[in-house]
Amino acid sequence: MRSVEESIDAIKEQGGLVVVPHPLGRLVPSLSRRRIEALLAAGYEIDGIETYNPSPANAAHRGTVREANMDWGLAEIGSSDAHFWQHVGAGYTLFPGGGAADLRRAILDRTARSGGQERPPERLSPASYVAQCAWAWFVDPPRRTVRRLRGRR
Repeated sequence: MRSVEESIDAIKEQGGLVVVPHPLGRLVPSLSRRRIEALLAAGYEIDGIETYNPSPANAAHRGTVREANMDWGLAEIGSSDAHFWQHVGAGYTLFPGGGAADLRRAILDRTARSGGQERPPERLSPASYVAQCAWAWFVDPPRRTVRRLRGRR
């Protein structure tokens, strides 16, 4: 498993953009405010931060993330983070233009803005969220470890 710093370096070496997904989240792996600020202070280039996705787990932090981003000055990204079909298309990124090159330019210029529907998705029970969190906490980490160990062979 790579560190965040190694991941940022690898992304940048390949010409990619670094966007922090679901920041400050407590239910899924994410970067804390302190960690983001330490990375920025150390000179790691972060291009954008997810300020909107439809997950109720992230909704509680939207205001805090947007407020912190007033200091950070990162491009605002909206995404569906679609772990459930009901979330597909519920979050999006607004930018001038209409293609991938325009989106990249907007992220680099910090003109991208997040958007999304503010109503709860239909037909999505709380049990679905509990199941998703259980998967993320108990099933996925061991699966990743096994894949990593197999990859070293």
